[in-house]
Amino acid sequence: MTGPRILIYDIENSPALGYFWPPGYDTNIIDIVDEWYLLSFAYKWAGEPNSAIKFERKAARKGDDKALAKKLWNLYDEADAVMAHNGDRFDQKKAWTRMLYHDLGPASPYIEIDTLKLLKQKFAFSSNRLDSAARFLGIGEKLPNQGIHTWKGCMRNDEASWKVMERYNKHDVVLLDGVYQRIAPYVKTRLNRQAWEGTYSCVSCGSRNLESRGYRSKGGTERTHRNWKCNDCGHWSYELLSEVGRMRTI
Repeated sequence: MTGPRILIYDIENSPALGYFWPPGYDTNIIDIVDEWYLLSFAYKWAGEPNSAIKFERKAARKGDDKALAKKLWNLYDEADAVMAHNGDRFDQKKAWTRMLYHDLGPASPYIEIDTLKLLKQKFAFSSNRLDSAARFLGIGEKLPNQGIHTWKGCMRNDEASWKVMERYNKHDVVLLDGVYQRIAPYVKTRLNRQAWEGTYSCVSCGSRNLESRGYRSKGGTERTHRNWKCNDCGHWSYELLSEVGRMRTI
């Protein structure tokens, strides 16, 4: 695919440790002993095969995720857009929190693509969870893990737990990429306002690989719009002929 660099990624983090009163009193945490931190993330660039998915994990020292946060910061800084499922409410905020903690400063601007929001906006899935959407679309399902035992094992640097986490984390990226490829022809993202190398770009995936496919008219018989189809994701866009250069979604 030609066009912007889109980072597809998934974050895993540790739980926090704290004190709480038993149920019947107050279930709120009354004192935090250990803060949560980044455990790992998996990622690939849009257009790459699944074999190119990479996995990064925290340092061996307890809670030391500074180098991991910096690696993710570097990817954000390189990307034109970043994509995660529920990324706006989870992955982005988790990443920014640890980047702020380590005083890394903000990465260069990028566009955020949240596939959870796209599912909610355009479709009526019974469940918008990544696992459910992937199952419904016939892409696959999340891999099993040992629940909190896997996370606790990674926190104490148990290699068997890390192997489970790596497979699990990478497979989530496979599902995420697969779901996005299926829904891309139906949705639009903020990539529609980007002009990559001075050419038109797809309003959904940002690709420059567009094909002119006839004209349409509104309010009369005169041609007012040129139709464009993306040869990468299949999304249709149109160009208002009186405002050449402004791409819109159908």
